[in-house]
Amino acid sequence: LFWASLMYGWQLVSGDVSTAFLHAPIPEGVTIYVLPPPNIRQRKLGIVWRLKRTFYGLRHSPKYWQDYFRSLLRKLGFSVSSADPSFYFMRLNNVLVCLLSVHTDDLMLTGVKEICDKVMRGIAKAVSIKWNPKISDDTWTKYLGREYRRLGNTLIVRIPQKYWDDTLKMAGLKG
Repeated sequence: LFWASLMYGWQLVSGDVSTAFLHAPIPEGVTIYVLPPPNIRQRKLGIVWRLKRTFYGLRHSPKYWQDYFRSLLRKLGFSVSSADPSFYFMRLNNVLVCLLSVHTDDLMLTGVKEICDKVMRGIAKAVSIKWNPKISDDTWTKYLGREYRRLGNTLIVRIPQKYWDDTLKMAGLKG
């Protein structure tokens, strides 16, 4: 993805889906009941809630989210890589025009600007997402615990100082 962005001069944009699991419906034929939270005033003995959507903490939530998001991406014209199920690509007239990497609710997108803009709008219509400004030479952009900055046809990656400080502290090498 990064290589293609640099090679083709494509923009590189990251995004974060807010409350990703809440977007994923529970599949037909699957029924999940939960007790209402203890702070709900109207909680009565024997009352349970039937879930229509997944949420964090359910065993199958990650799978339901991935299935839902994969379906959305296919509707937008993406195909899933046979080598990596979290990597998607789009071809138009047999020409590669867009790449997308998905790590649970964190996305990295690159491709032809007009195509990426259309994809970003399509995803934003279906889920609550915060798209970060494109990775450029102006600022560092955080993605999956790393920071990225683009300088022309070079991509600089750094690990934030806080990561090193926390690691040294956990190892007992820093007070």
